[in-house]
This record gives sequence, structure tokens and C-alpha cells, in this order.
Amino acid sequence: MTATAGSWGPADLPAISPARAERYALRPGEVPQLSAYAAAPSALGLRARIVLLSGRGIGPTQVARVLGVSRQTVHTWRTRYADAGLAGLHDRPPEPVRAADDRAIVAATLAPPPASVGATTWSARSLAAHLGVGHSTVARAWEAQGVRPNGADTFRVATTPELVVQLVEVVGLVLARDVRLVALLVRDATATGATRHARTRSPRTGLAPLYLYAATRAALADPAAHARRGRLDLGRWLDGLEGSGTDGARLCLVADTGDVLARPALAAWLSARPHVRTHHAGSTRRWLGLTTAFLTLAESRTTGPGCAPEMAGLLRGLTSGDLVLPAPLVWSGPGARVPVPAPPRR
Repeated sequence: MTATAGSWGPADLPAISPARAERYALRPGEVPQLSAYAAAPSALGLRARIVLLSGRGIGPTQVARVLGVSRQTVHTWRTRYADAGLAGLHDRPPEPVRAADDRAIVAATLAPPPASVGATTWSARSLAAHLGVGHSTVARAWEAQGVRPNGADTFRVATTPELVVQLVEVVGLVLARDVRLVALLVRDATATGATRHARTRSPRTGLAPLYLYAATRAALADPAAHARRGRLDLGRWLDGLEGSGTDGARLCLVADTGDVLARPALAAWLSARPHVRTHHAGSTRRWLGLTTAFLTLAESRTTGPGCAPEMAGLLRGLTSGDLVLPAPLVWSGPGARVPVPAPPRR
């Protein structure tokens, strides 16, 4: 028969096992309060009844049967009481959750785990524990940004074809009606030890998000002046970016779809430069996510606040048509070499 709340004074509870009663002894000053709790038909009352029965030496199987609960429930609450007394019977307040946005998670993914983690790369659970968030939050951020860990100094872009590189710098971007490209300086994930050493000697500035944000805001503030810059000249833009690589880094172009990379002007330029890496995201939405991740990773190399979230908002607005420019947005990083146009033929 299952017991219900009622009169739960200590005298009403038979002692069964002195040894068990000693192990789960009731704290003398707390017996009256336990009895008061036990008389109430509530979760707290049930917990008090478990403690009172256990304190009289009644075994967990019998307590569970009498109160209509599981043995695990009996074990949980008599242990909580043994550890913390009356306070252990109350619901614990929820632990505060530290906020971590996608860009913070992506940036943290690149930092090598501390020795206490016992691994050379992050898992969703280990990174979540490090950041103080749920592991599903980390997994969702990786999926949303198209990035997953692939070693301490590299990241893997989870699209097809796969791109596994170490990002050096974001050096250019084109956003037009039918052309969406972001240009990166990268090193292969399989870089030699000498290349890795060169990388540590020559860090990049990491200011790409700031420069791109300023250029985009200027174009939106004065669209007429922006329109006078002329039409998109992919060849000249690419020639300028090609001279920005240093210390073994090479140019990589990431387009939203494969059709962009197959455009005649771009395909001819690429065929003459087999050292340039290419990649396509498969969709504009995916490309936006990757570009935001690239900007976040570049930004993480600097100190102080940056502008990657604001830049992501501007890119989404320009792509969706909410923010309209009369000419394509074409940006080159501060390290790009702007080609001098040839003089006109006489």
C-alpha cells in the first residue's frame, strides 16, 4: 500500500536496522521541520517522508514500495539530505548559463585545448564545458557557420568539395547580382613544420573585418559616389589580390555556387594560375555563413572589439536586397596591390 501525507511524527515510524539508521541519521534539530514538510502533499513532502523513513532504518526497497517511488529516487534524496540537510531537499536554482554567440564559439574552436582536456582537438562537449554552454549550442554554431575542428591551427569547411586550411587573412570580397566571391589567404592544413614556424613569425593584422565594414558603410552612405567607381572588373581585382600573399600563403577564392567559378573571365584567369585554390559553398545562404565565419576568425586575431556581427548584417542585407547599391560592392584588403591600368591605345 502506498502511503500518503498525514501525521509523520518520528514515533510513528518503526526502527528496522540500527546500522542503517545510524548511516542515514536524522539531524536532531531538523526533525520537527522534516515532520512539517512530510505532512504536506507536495514534492518537498515526499522527499521529507523518504528521509524520515530512511532515518528510522527502513531499507530503500521498502521505502520505495511504501511511498510508490523508485529505489533511485530514495537514494537521491536520502543522499542529498545526508550531504546538505534540509537545504538538500529543496530544488536547486538553475545554474547560470553563460551567453556565447556563434562568433565566439567559432573563434574558440581554433585555440588549442588546455592540457587538462587531454586531447589535441576540441569536441563539442569539451568546448561546451570550456565555454560554459551546452554541447548542443556548440554543435549548432558549428553547423550554422559550416565549420568544425580539424586540428589546433586549422578548420574544416563542411561543404563539398571540402576545404581544410589555416586562415591567414580575408583579403577581398565581391558582392554583385550574379557574382559572390570572398578571397582568402590560406595555408594548407598539411603545412610543413617550416611553414608553421614561418606563420608564427609573421602574424597577419587581422583587421579585415574593420576595413570591409568601413568600405561597406561608405558605399551605403554615398551610393552615387560608389556607382561612379565603374563596373565590376574581375580580372583587375584578382590581379591585385594575387600580389598580397606572403610567407607561403596562397590565394583561395570561395564562391557561392560553382557557376561563378565557371564564368569565362574567371575560368580563364584561374586556368593560368593553378596555384590558386577554389571552393564553392553550394548556395548563397551557405556562402554568407562561411564568409561570416572567415571574418570572425580573422577578427579573433586582434585585440579589442570588432565588427564581424555588424558586417554579417550588412552582407545579409545586401544579398537579400534590403540594402540596395547601384553598383557591385568590390572590396580589396589593405594589403592588396592595385594594378595600374594600361594607357589607352592611340
